[in-house]
Parts: sequence; C-alpha cells; structure tokens
Amino acid sequence: MQEINIATVENKVYKENVCGLDVYVFPGETKGITMNLIVKYGSAMNDFRFKGEKEYKHLHLGVAHFLEHLTFKMEDGDANDYFASLGSDANAFTTFDHTNYEVWTASNLKDNLSYLLKYVLTPYYTKELVEKEKGIILEEAKRCLDNIHRKLSYAVNENLFQQDNRKYPVIGTIPEIEAITLEDIETAYNYFYKPYNMVLAVFGNVDPKEVVSIVKDSLKDYKYEYKEIEYKEDKEQPEIKESRVEIEDKNEVPLISINYKIPIKNFTELFKEGMTRKEIDIATYLLVSCELSSTSDFYEYLRDNKIIIGGMSNYCQLTDDYLIYTSSANSNNPDKYIEEIKNKIKHLNINEEDFERKKRSSIAKFILIFDNINDYSRGFSHEFISYGNDMFIENEVIKNMKFETVQKIQSVFESADKIVSVIAKKES
Repeated sequence: MQEINIATVENKVYKENVCGLDVYVFPGETKGITMNLIVKYGSAMNDFRFKGEKEYKHLHLGVAHFLEHLTFKMEDGDANDYFASLGSDANAFTTFDHTNYEVWTASNLKDNLSYLLKYVLTPYYTKELVEKEKGIILEEAKRCLDNIHRKLSYAVNENLFQQDNRKYPVIGTIPEIEAITLEDIETAYNYFYKPYNMVLAVFGNVDPKEVVSIVKDSLKDYKYEYKEIEYKEDKEQPEIKESRVEIEDKNEVPLISINYKIPIKNFTELFKEGMTRKEIDIATYLLVSCELSSTSDFYEYLRDNKIIIGGMSNYCQLTDDYLIYTSSANSNNPDKYIEEIKNKIKHLNINEEDFERKKRSSIAKFILIFDNINDYSRGFSHEFISYGNDMFIENEVIKNMKFETVQKIQSVFESADKIVSVIAKKES
C-alpha cells in the first residue's frame, strides 16, 4: 500500500489499486465516514470510442446525468432504501467531467462500502425504467429553468463556449432528454462504468487495510478487460458568442455575472518555466483573493459606493484550453459594476505584503480543514479529477509561490479581452 504525505499537515493518504480501481483512504479522528465513488465520465463527454475502434460513439446531451439517476435502480429495489435501512445517507451528482456517488454513515463500514460498489457496478436498465425516469428528469430540467442561478449559469456558458460541450447544461436540454434511449444508457455504462475508470475515496475513522480488504472482497469476482477511451477532439476557439446578455428575473435587484475567457496558451511562458496547471490555479487564486475578494480594498469600495448590494463572489476554473474567471454580485447599477470590474482587471496592482498575508491565511485554512477529515471530502472529486495527486501538495505550492509568479499571472489577466456579461433583471 502506497503512503502519500499531504503537504504541511500530519495526515497521510493511503493508496492501493484493486482490480483497476484506485482506492484512496484518508483516516482521521471523526464520528462519521464519507465515501466517494467517482466515475470519470461527465456531461461534456459525448463523443468517444475505445482505442482501435474506427467510429466515435455520439450520445444525446444529458446521458451522464440520466445514467446517474438510473444507477440507483436495482432489480430488487432502490439503492437509497438499502442505505436508509443501514441508517446511512446516499446521493450523487454529475458535473461536466465526472459523476460522484456519495455515502455518509456513522458506522458499519463493510455493508455500506460493499453495497456502494455493488450498486454502481451492477447494471440494471430497462426501457420501462428509462421512460419512467425520463419524466422525472424532464420535470427537474424545467425546474432548473425557473432557478435564476441556473438560468444565469446556462446563459454564461452558452455565450462563453463555442465548441466545448460545457455550453450545454449538465442535465441536458429538454429535446435531448426526450430523445435519450435505453441504448444510450447502456452505451455510456459499458464504456465508462469500469473500475479502471473510477476512483474510490474513503474518509473518516477507518483502517486503510480494512477498507482495501473490503474492496478486494467486493470485486473478487469482477471480470473486466482494460480498454483505453479516446475522445473526439473539437478544440474550443477563443471567440465568444455575445458579450452582453440580459435575461428575465423576478427579483427586484439585478444579478450580474461577468466572465473572462483566457486561453491557456497565454500562460505558455509559465509552463515553459516548469509550472503545473495546479500551480497556475493556486497563483490565480492568490491574485484574485488579494485584489477582488471580500477582504480587498476594491470590495470595500464597491460596497461603500453602493455599486454592489451584499457580497461578491469570485471563481476561477481551468478547462483543457481556457481559464475562466467569474465575478458575480447583485447591483442596482449593472453597467457601473461591469465597468468597475473591467477597469480593475485592466489595472490589477497586487502588493507583496498582501500576497504574503494571503499565503499565510490560505495555509492556515487548509490545515484547519483536517480537524475534520470529512470536510476535506467535499471538494475532493473536483480537485482530484482536475489535478490528480498534485492536489496533495497544495499547501507546499502555496508556501513556495513567488510574488513574481503572481505578477506574471496578473499580466495575463490584464490583457484578457474576451468577456461575457450576463444581467438577470426584472422586466420594466
């Protein structure tokens, strides 16, 4: 069993590969146990094939999310009912690049973990189940269109991305959901739901050897043939669709989302210096935290001058080809808020004292998470899918981050010119 150190904390991670499945165990003194079984398949992965196949498979939008729903259905009942009988909770969610099946329990590691592996790796799909669940998912999709935060997100992605399937909702569009068939579901399952395309992470007061033993026993009769999956390349282009979009909202105060689309190639010089994607991510986080977060002078200026009402969120995400920076807030003067954000990004001015202070506070927050190892589980699937084992050296990256590096990130931001602003407001 491999032992992995987590930078700057005493906790260790234990890793073992069982039947192709990478198993990570995070032992810690907590009352509960959290289990994540992550499938490396999400809504943006619609065109794929096994290596050696001539033709790509193409699936309807929303299949990954639809499959997540159906996977809970077993021939002898619903997986949720079994977990409830154990006094446990189970849930799942689908993103653009993965699906995560979760279980939370206070005890009974063996029964919970064994069944988690059993129900996810036991395909039971019928035409009747597909049609029944389709109605439920269509209602969910319609509810999403009534949620202003979802509507805002949909409008942002539709205008940011041109080729990338992130331009579509994870749940799919209503016409595409209606077109999903049993064959779509079976195809997705047969390509992606294999141990070698999954990661299991167990957090809590557990013995790593016991966890691995349970996994080995659960998978001892599982037969599989490893096949490499290839994805159809449809490289995202730098263009955006519309730079300004307005959507209708019922709330009195408009909600605004300002989004920058920055090509990864703009960071080429940093990559040549040996920086990893994780280091780019951390440097960007430190820059944004210093200059735009709720502790910044800029935020206070926006609040004091009533340019924004309430808080302001800042978020960065890295795709294969782009870094997306998002700032969002409520404002009675959307144009002024957009103008101020654009002007700030053009004239970022991080200072070294703030930078060093933010480094120290970020390290302290990371260490604090490990007071309860289950807190670390919350963002595990996203971080692991994005960065793999590099996520375990996050604090080391922060500690060693140089001020000059963040200044170079600042220069990249200042030159960004592909911006999508979406304003959700009540009709006059």
